[in-house]
Amino acid sequence: MAERQIAEMDADALARLDPHLNAIALDPKTGVQRQPSSPVREYAKDGVRIAYVSTVLGTIVLVAYVEVS
Repeated sequence: MAERQIAEMDADALARLDPHLNAIALDPKTGVQRQPSSPVREYAKDGVRIAYVSTVLGTIVLVAYVEVS
C-alpha cells in the first residue's frame, strides 16, 4: 500500500516525506507503538504520518502506510 501511495505523491509531498523516512531509518523506535502486542509503530510529525514495522535489531524497516497532509 505505501508503495502505491508514494507513487501517487507529487514532488513537494515526497520532499516533505523524505526527512521523516530518514528519521525512522536512523532510529526505528522513534515512532509510538499503539498496542503493546502489535509490532506496528506510528510516527506522526509536521503533517506526515507513517505506519511501519521494524525488525528486532532495527536493521530492516517495512513501511506499510504513509500520509502527507
